[in-house]
Amino acid sequence: MKSIILTPKVERICQFVSLVAAYFLSITPLFFGNIFFGYVSAKMVYINALCQIIFICWVILAILYKKYRPKLNLISLALGIYVLVLILSSIFGSNPTNSFWSNFARSTGTILIIHLFLFFCAAQAMFDKKVWHELIGIAAVVGALISMTIILGMLGIFNKSQATDYGTMGNSSFLATYLLFALFFAVYLGWSKEPKIRKMWVLEENDIKFTLKLSAFIIIFGLALSTGRAAATASLIGLLLVFLFYRAYGNPDFKTKKIFKVTLFIILAGILCAAIGLNIPNSFVQKQFSKIASVNRPVVWQISWQVAKERPLLGWGPENFETAFAKKVSPKLFLVSNGIEYRFDRAHSVFWDHLVETGFIGLVSYIILMASVFFVLCKKFLKTQNNIWLVAVFVCLLISYILQNLTVFDTPTSYFFFFFVLAFLASSAREEFEEQKTAAINNFQVAGVMISAMILPLCLTVFVIRPYQSAFFAAKAVKSEQTFEEKFQNFQRSSHYSVWGRRQLREHFALDIQNGFKDKKFSAANLEIALAELQKTRVDTPDDFYNLMNMAKISLDLGDLDKKYFMIAQDILNDAKNINPQNIYYLSYLIDLKIAQKDYRSALEVCGQSIKLEPKIPLFHKKALEAAKLINDKKLIEKYSQELNNFSKN
Repeated sequence: MKSIILTPKVERICQFVSLVAAYFLSITPLFFGNIFFGYVSAKMVYINALCQIIFICWVILAILYKKYRPKLNLISLALGIYVLVLILSSIFGSNPTNSFWSNFARSTGTILIIHLFLFFCAAQAMFDKKVWHELIGIAAVVGALISMTIILGMLGIFNKSQATDYGTMGNSSFLATYLLFALFFAVYLGWSKEPKIRKMWVLEENDIKFTLKLSAFIIIFGLALSTGRAAATASLIGLLLVFLFYRAYGNPDFKTKKIFKVTLFIILAGILCAAIGLNIPNSFVQKQFSKIASVNRPVVWQISWQVAKERPLLGWGPENFETAFAKKVSPKLFLVSNGIEYRFDRAHSVFWDHLVETGFIGLVSYIILMASVFFVLCKKFLKTQNNIWLVAVFVCLLISYILQNLTVFDTPTSYFFFFFVLAFLASSAREEFEEQKTAAINNFQVAGVMISAMILPLCLTVFVIRPYQSAFFAAKAVKSEQTFEEKFQNFQRSSHYSVWGRRQLREHFALDIQNGFKDKKFSAANLEIALAELQKTRVDTPDDFYNLMNMAKISLDLGDLDKKYFMIAQDILNDAKNINPQNIYYLSYLIDLKIAQKDYRSALEVCGQSIKLEPKIPLFHKKALEAAKLINDKKLIEKYSQELNNFSKN
């Protein structure tokens, strides 16, 4: 078989392309698009595209050069197992399509995780320390720039708006989580003496260090002004731990070191106890959390435990928390004392999310992944007794990340920077590249390179271009000031390009048409089309409770014009009853249906059953009063009027 002489140009081109793509990835928080939920969904397709480019470049280099071929380490092994569990959970979950693609608002499906894993494999094998330090530095400076918009908005220099509150992240919690990463990146490069940063443009290394130190202080102010309390609190705790860690292990004074070691141990033990206590029902920590932060999160976690027990091994599948949660949700969540927050698609705790969505196997694989990173960092430090800043900063960064994840959830941006950190740490544990002289390659290697190059356009089309088109037309489909024909055409085009977020789009489209119908903008025929679209979701995912509720709502509106829709509503509500007969939405619409059918006695009976489930919800007393007035039962009218008066007094 003939051999071809390997030219260094191929290596240089692949390195250059992957490096440019990595630079663009490090500014991911700045990217958004004019698409449906563009502050989040655009970041997913952006990350997917760049990860694919970097991965294909690495595959080509790995085919041609031995030095780029993967070497197994503890972090890559643990991460590979974790991603494999996610894939298996997605396949065997309650809604595989939703698990793999997620929806526009969250955009954190398994397809994104697979792309990030591909980035991890490529980046940890390709990039050297200097490249990593540049990428980390760019991410830190971007964090400072976004923080400046918050600060200037608070000072009144910019007009206060969503842009000055959330930057380009779309949500204060999402922003704060990103700033957590950016802060520790700035601290690592700004104060550590180990990183050697290349001269960039007109800036010398000292100038860059000063810029990064300044960025750290700006980010601290940005975090303090943001409303992302979990990430802000976790960041401050993390900075304290960095200080204690450095003083305990980087201080030559033995006596002082001992004091700081003891202090560090006590604080870490306290954090661990608090984290465990937070998830124990009615514990002191949980009660304090309810007073300070959120009263409904503990209730959600208790329900999550009940749901997780139904599918204990691989869970319900990633992104299927809402479907699972609806089966066990209690009327207690609708109480004023619990914040009247009722519909949850996340547990607002990464650990509970993993337990429900990926089961005990998924949760254990996630914990093992975290433990493997700590083990590698500590082993590296104990073995070499150097890189104190690397170990201190990134151990504390991950502790802070875990802490804030006790009460929030990940986004495409935070997922990317988590995988970014894993790739950097795996790369740091790897030996330096060995130089490889020009060599000959065979035809099999040439074929591998050509196939890899041809796969990229296909992957970009399936996972980037068509999803972006789908999200673009989805945004147009829900815009106001359109005729029904325009809306429906955009809706169909969005559904044609990708299955991504199709269920969510149907819901938004249907509710938009329903609101237009009430305002006499759209006709009953238009509303029937919207109902038919929701019926498709009912067929695809029969246990989607909230889709049934949207269908029941529309059927009740159409029932005023055609009584046959009351029968359709009854059939829909029967399906909902099989999912959860105690769900407040089901009970409410069932009462509305009985009243619409003029079956007032049955309506009162359902009201009575609902009140017994939870007497403190005014909604059922109001509906009972409405039914009592319709049958002119003065005794019941007096009873429910008095009960409503008692609510108003309280």
